[in-house]
Amino acid sequence: MTKRTEQALPVKKNDILTLRAEDLTREGAGVCRVDGYTVFVEGLLAGESARVRIVQTRKQYGFGKVLEIVSPSADRVEPDCPYYPRCGGCTLRHLSYEKQLETKAREVWQILGRIGGIRLPEPPPVIGMSEEERICYRNKTQYPVQNVDGELTYGFYARRSHRLIPVEQCRIDSEEASRILPLIADFCRQHGISAYEEESGKGMLRHILIRTGDPGEILVCLVVNGNGIPDEPEMWQMLEQAGVKSFSINRNTERTNVILGRKTRIAGGREYIYASIGEMRYRISAGSFFQVNPAGVRKLYDKVLEYAQLSGKEVVWDAYCGIGTISLFLARKARQVYGAEIFPAAVEDARANAKDNGTDNVEFFLGKAEEILPELARDPKYKPDVIVVDPPRAGCELPLLETVAALRPSRFIYVSCDPGTLARDLKYLTEQGMQVEKIYCVDMFCFTGGIETVVSLRS
Repeated sequence: MTKRTEQALPVKKNDILTLRAEDLTREGAGVCRVDGYTVFVEGLLAGESARVRIVQTRKQYGFGKVLEIVSPSADRVEPDCPYYPRCGGCTLRHLSYEKQLETKAREVWQILGRIGGIRLPEPPPVIGMSEEERICYRNKTQYPVQNVDGELTYGFYARRSHRLIPVEQCRIDSEEASRILPLIADFCRQHGISAYEEESGKGMLRHILIRTGDPGEILVCLVVNGNGIPDEPEMWQMLEQAGVKSFSINRNTERTNVILGRKTRIAGGREYIYASIGEMRYRISAGSFFQVNPAGVRKLYDKVLEYAQLSGKEVVWDAYCGIGTISLFLARKARQVYGAEIFPAAVEDARANAKDNGTDNVEFFLGKAEEILPELARDPKYKPDVIVVDPPRAGCELPLLETVAALRPSRFIYVSCDPGTLARDLKYLTEQGMQVEKIYCVDMFCFTGGIETVVSLRS
């Protein structure tokens, strides 16, 4: 089949057409067709018709902008955020919450079938958040800082850009963050702390990172273009009076979009804060991975525990254990849990968390799981009955999947925040003879396109 050329496309830039959306992506774009050519239209819901201006064309698809909605959907709602849709933090606030869940689960279903060859009769079930749980649910946010009209300002980037949208109070961020952010910004303005400029590489403050945990547990980390900021003791005194328990400085002098640099030092208070999941309490530092939705993570881990089917006799391996969140959660029901992690600081935190929680049937190893697991599994003591992974967005490394397929655990549980890499990895595992048993989605990221998926496989 001959690929389309620019001349053969049925639309061109700046065309104004009346289009009807056949479907909706989980990023909030309506999927329209023009003579078989796909046009994604941001903000247009499935079933809606609108006058659309074509703003960009590519060989396989293009993008359009809504000029006027001709026939609105019954699922359209009035966004309850004054910054929507200018701010790029949320993408689905114009869609009813029930339809958001349906849209996300359907896209997971489609991706698993298209990429992974996992043919399900219908979209997987999805666990949502209550109305109360959907408000101020994020326990971690990284706020970019820029000079706006000559003044240091924080907020969020507009979609697909680094243009800052000033935001005073975010509907999904913690109340503590909304309270402390203006204090930090005012201090910086008064003490001559400048905002970092991406184009020139000059300026001091790049990002403000705020994490919250258990009641009264607040962490602030400033990402700076240098070794520190002026008047750090005064900054800490102000933050401590505001209830902050941990204040750190992260050095990032690279010309990069990566937020955190390699070195973080404590400028006041503890190195960590505490956050709980059920009965387990964890130490969380500025660079630790910890799920951002406290209510959602309990629902997510309860589903992992259900799929693990632990009777108290099993050996469990947590192959991307991080600071030990899943490991310790499962240890209550397992005979023994082993965790593997390549980052030394995370392993130290995991061991400290096990000690703090009085959990003595957990052991953590520093290194790559695909190297540690095969070596130790030769000893029956370490042979896994259950393996759990919660990898980064990029998914599992192939050597780890090869290790899982070779060890043939009774159950393998995959927790994923990216349906595409999940589908890729499941395709490999099923080709090695493993079978998908159950799939469930958890809406950890309300009003955004994000979704967590839990999959149970057996050998």
